[in-house]
Amino acid sequence: MPFDEVFSRYEQMRQQCPVSHTNDRGGYWNVLRYKDIKSVIKDPYTFESGVPFVGSALKERFIPLTLNPPEHQMYRRILNPLMSRQRFEQMAPAVQALVTEILAPLLAAGGGDFASDVAYPLPARVLLKFLGLEDSTWGSLKAMSKERLEGRADPRRAQEAAAAFRAVVSDVVADRQGSPRDPETDFFSAILEESVDGQPMSTEDAVTIGYQLMAAGHDTTTSALTSAVYLLSTHPDVQQRLRADRNLIDSAVEEMLRFEPPLHRVARTSTKSTCLGGEEIPEGELVAINWAAANRDPEVFTAPNELDPARTPNRHLTFGQGVHMCLGAPLARLELSTVINTILDHTGWIELDGPYKRAAVGISGFDSLPIRFASRA
Repeated sequence: MPFDEVFSRYEQMRQQCPVSHTNDRGGYWNVLRYKDIKSVIKDPYTFESGVPFVGSALKERFIPLTLNPPEHQMYRRILNPLMSRQRFEQMAPAVQALVTEILAPLLAAGGGDFASDVAYPLPARVLLKFLGLEDSTWGSLKAMSKERLEGRADPRRAQEAAAAFRAVVSDVVADRQGSPRDPETDFFSAILEESVDGQPMSTEDAVTIGYQLMAAGHDTTTSALTSAVYLLSTHPDVQQRLRADRNLIDSAVEEMLRFEPPLHRVARTSTKSTCLGGEEIPEGELVAINWAAANRDPEVFTAPNELDPARTPNRHLTFGQGVHMCLGAPLARLELSTVINTILDHTGWIELDGPYKRAAVGISGFDSLPIRFASRA
């Protein structure tokens, strides 16, 4: 399905069959209304984590993503302070320095491919900075992540990609076990000092936590960055408002995340027979909750198909809610606002510069996004 038709299709399904079953990819339930999705994410005992995506070839153990209460809370207790808003805010100067460095060639050239030249490297380099790892490894990190995503439906390819990722993280964990660093500034040293249910953090758990962060902690931000710049380039009214009033940047970031969330849906599994949206869902069924559809539900959002940079309140579900609220949300917001502000600081205008290539349906964002910086007409 062409991307331009995706949201109209979601709207049609939300109106006609807001909770429905499909036999595609082994069978699962689609949930598209905001209120039904809220019911799912607020009840992790009836709708548990475990299989995070429809069509995944591997049932991977991600900490804490695929865990459920009470085990989930034990790990969130450890990770919440290590990935707090305050800790990410301390990275603002480093993020600004990276954004300035990575954007510089495009600014000098008057434009370029924002997707490949900026959005592709930036989140990986920011993540490596946060984790205390070598900046020079960002290329291999993105390559492994791409292989993992592209091979997700192929069991052999997915297993090989996961093993490669784990091997890299295992080496980092082993290094920190042998030569601990300051836990105030080094993520892996910090988690290795923690205990879980009264027992020291195991090597396997430390590797699994690092694997989740390194495998999933940057691709969605890459997608969100490309979507944000595309929306900025194709909505001149919004761009003009932001140039005139920078106080709108934070609310505009939230609106862009609502309008084109980087990941359209995630999955839960029913633990018992339950009624949702007038449909009876049997025990053991995969339930796909669609953030993108919920974010345009007219029962919650006025004029949901309009991009309003001053929208408030904006209770979008892009980062989830409840126990599985995204840990990296503050860092993604920081990267988005920093990139937008920096572009506006150094350009008179931004617009598309030729054909672009959308990412796969189900994931917003772009594989290619040529832009140019122009004088305001």
